[in-house]
Amino acid sequence: MGNSPNEKIATAYHEAGHAVVALAHGLTGFEVTIVPGEDSLGHYLHPGVLGYEIHGNRERRSLARDCILVSYAGMH
Repeated sequence: MGNSPNEKIATAYHEAGHAVVALAHGLTGFEVTIVPGEDSLGHYLHPGVLGYEIHGNRERRSLARDCILVSYAGMH
């Protein structure tokens, strides 16, 4: 994977998409980076999902739906 300016810009937009949707759905405590790793140009990480207090199946489904939307938000 290269580190061309165009790839960095595309990665920044991609990762920002995850962050924007997470914030829009009230999810916090995430990390976004465009620092290249071994197998990616950047990443979105939401370690706090398991730390949310969930009261019932409706809230669990809502959180799961929001996390799925965040995951798809970075798609081109």
